[in-house]
Amino acid sequence: MAESNRSNESRALTADFVEKIDKLTKSPSERANFIWLVLADGAKEKITNWDLICFCIETLGFMSSEFPWLREAAIMVNKLVYKAHYLNHDRIIVSDHEIDLKKKMNIPGMSK
Repeated sequence: MAESNRSNESRALTADFVEKIDKLTKSPSERANFIWLVLADGAKEKITNWDLICFCIETLGFMSSEFPWLREAAIMVNKLVYKAHYLNHDRIIVSDHEIDLKKKMNIPGMSK
């Protein structure tokens, strides 16, 4: 991947800076919505909120090889999800909170 020389560029996460970047590329939420729509278009089975969480953490792990700054967070979140999978299966895994992929980012709340 090509990298630009940004040593002279001021970087602070201000509203103006975010607006500038949003004009150059899609925001993280726009990118997530795109994937959401792709899933909705190709889903042959119902997807639960837990399925989506598992997909996200596995993808984050795969992507940490391309984006090394994600590695530590990916490992931490992966451990949390796997721990929940095995220790809280009665509350989380058997959740039948199905996600309606036809709606825009319609993610239900956590099970109790």
